[in-house]
Amino acid sequence: MGVIGDIREMIWPLLEKRDLAKPKILKANDIKVSEDNLKDVLRVIIDDYRSENERSKSIESKSSLFIGMISVAISIILGATTIIIKELYFSWSALVLIIWLFILTVYLTRAIWFSLKALERKNYFIVSVSDYLSPSSGGDYYRQLIVNIYEKISRNSVIVNTKVDNMTMAQEYFKRAIIVILVYFGFAITYYMINMVFKVKYLIPVNLGSDYLHKFLVNAWSIGGLWIVGLIGLALSIKANFAKK
Repeated sequence: MGVIGDIREMIWPLLEKRDLAKPKILKANDIKVSEDNLKDVLRVIIDDYRSENERSKSIESKSSLFIGMISVAISIILGATTIIIKELYFSWSALVLIIWLFILTVYLTRAIWFSLKALERKNYFIVSVSDYLSPSSGGDYYRQLIVNIYEKISRNSVIVNTKVDNMTMAQEYFKRAIIVILVYFGFAITYYMINMVFKVKYLIPVNLGSDYLHKFLVNAWSIGGLWIVGLIGLALSIKANFAKK
């Protein structure tokens, strides 16, 4: 990929293009299994069908969880930013905060976008009555039923793999958003505290210093509280996410 590609991937990951595997066509004659083992094969393939369904549900559940996590992050960011901006005049430092906020918004938007892509409705194939109500009998019946279920699994796996790709991209952008959140709040809180201390120490008359100090402490605790609550919420959400794996 090269150095430039690695840097681009670190800042802006892209979904690698790949050819979607076409569902393999299986015919009843391809099943070279003895009559005694056909029921066992059918049992195994039904388990595979259920496993594929669970995989799809798990991905959609994680996508919904991601959207909830991002909503919490956005709420915290907006709340903290409102508190900070009230105390800041336009300056280069404020511009830096705005730029970081823009970058964070882009990352979170991308994470939400891929999460929603993972939740998109697709043509999911399910086993229906027509699949197992067959006029065949004996081994031919089981072979045809196995073929029908295998076809559903093969088609669904293409759809589920697409969901997995979108979920992976959502995770990648969310990881980068977490890093930006830490840098953003670290810079914002540092600048805010320096700015307020400077006002209290050098610019504010002595008789008004206590008011500004009180205001500084209240707002500092508010920002710190939002940050701590946000990090705890994100940590719990991430833990819940990995717990479902």
